[in-house]
Amino acid sequence: AGLYTMQRRAHIRITAVYDIVSPRVRLFFDYLAIFVLLVYAVLMVVGGYDVAWEAFITWERLGTIFDPPVPATVKPLVLIVTCLVAFGAVNNLLVDWYGRGSENPDWVEDDHNEGVTGLVDSKTAEESHRGETHR
Repeated sequence: AGLYTMQRRAHIRITAVYDIVSPRVRLFFDYLAIFVLLVYAVLMVVGGYDVAWEAFITWERLGTIFDPPVPATVKPLVLIVTCLVAFGAVNNLLVDWYGRGSENPDWVEDDHNEGVTGLVDSKTAEESHRGETHR
């Protein structure tokens, strides 16, 4: 869910504060959030790598009567997903800095989704801006 949320830029913000400050302060808040996320991701990988690797290599099990290998799969997966979420945040930052590129007309902004963009058919995008529907 974290990866999808980062891609859609729908992560939780404290909008009561975020909406009343200037765009410059909002930018500072965005940079601060990315910095905190990256520090968290690095600390998770550094602190959890040995534990996750050991659980995976020894195929650590739960220890119940069913004895599934939940720790052996979940511990490494937590680190992998944490890195992917951090990568998504950095990707969003780079898109904000450099844009998607004006040479690619297939990227259009969806006006009703507050800055969420996506890859769509160029003809469909032009028709949707004129109010036509595409079947």
